[in-house]
This record gives sequence, structure tokens and C-alpha cells, in this order.
Amino acid sequence: MTIVILLIRFLPDKVNGVMQGAAIPFLETAQLGIGNNRFAFDADDKLWIGKTHLGWAGDEGIKSVKWNRQEYLFVKDVSLTAEGFKLQFSMPLMSMPELKLEAHTYHYHSDYGSPKIDHKKDISATLKLSNDKQTLWVKYPELQSAYTYTISINNAQTANSQHLLGDVVRYTVNQIPRGYYKVSDQNRPFFFY
Repeated sequence: MTIVILLIRFLPDKVNGVMQGAAIPFLETAQLGIGNNRFAFDADDKLWIGKTHLGWAGDEGIKSVKWNRQEYLFVKDVSLTAEGFKLQFSMPLMSMPELKLEAHTYHYHSDYGSPKIDHKKDISATLKLSNDKQTLWVKYPELQSAYTYTISINNAQTANSQHLLGDVVRYTVNQIPRGYYKVSDQNRPFFFY
């Protein structure tokens, strides 16, 4: 059985003095194997991946990933604004991409795991692409803290048909920027045990 491993990039965003941010798929391959635990870049921009044999997902050894020096279209920054999300791309987009927005939260308790709670699908948002076509604003008037927002980006490509690397952005909102319209805390589906 082949196990495909997904490496995730984390893009930090400090809001009201609190660190939060977005997770975006970076590399999906079976060649890395399981047990990936420690990551470091060397002076040649090679990513070294150390493994641990401890736990249910363990393995041993060290692997490396070398950048082929090609330029890629990717989301290089995600920030939460007073109006929603701001996504910055590494290259200009050819046109407005298609976007799907979802949100959910979890039960917060001492037990391991939780199903998705209050899963909102197909959320309506207003999109605006900058004149240089490298910044996309996703305006959504009902952000809630303690929710994870999933932004699926489809048909994003450059003028020379280069497609987006990492087309799903997951942003966990812990703090909402000051000046943002806030939904009442009474609407938050938290169940502490």
C-alpha cells in the first residue's frame, strides 16, 4: 500500500497581537514516507526532513527536497483584514478565479478529536482582484472567531497557463481584526465539557 504524504505550508498572520494563520498544501508525494517530524532549509535552499520512529506514524531516516529553480504560481501570503481575507499570489492571475468558501468549528474538550461542528458550505463572499492581478480580496461580512475557513480556489492560472500550486487555503480565526463587524457570541456553537 502506497501512502501519499502531504506537506503543508503555514503562513502566519498576527491579528490584535495574537498569532494565527493559514495552512496551504505544498508538496504531495509518496516518496517522503511517514514519520516526518523536523524540517530545515540549508544554504542551497534544499529542504531537509528528519523522521521519527516514535508513535503510530513513525519511520526513520532523513530525506531532502531540492527546488528545481522554476517559478510557480502560489499563494504567498494570506491575511485577515477588516473586511475578510486578503490573498497575495506570486504571479499575476490571468482572470478572476472561481472560489468556494466554507467554515466550521469543533467541540473543544479534553477527549481526542471532534467532528466538524456548524459546518457552513457554499458561503457567499464578494471577490475583488487588484489591478495588478496579484491580490485577491475575499469579502465576507460574518467572520467568527474559533472557526476554520476553507477557501478552495479553482481555475487560477497565469497568462502562460501556469496553474496554482496549493489550491486550498485553511485559515483558523482566533482573533477578528478591530473594526470588523462581529457576529454575536451567542451564535457561536461552543460546547465545553
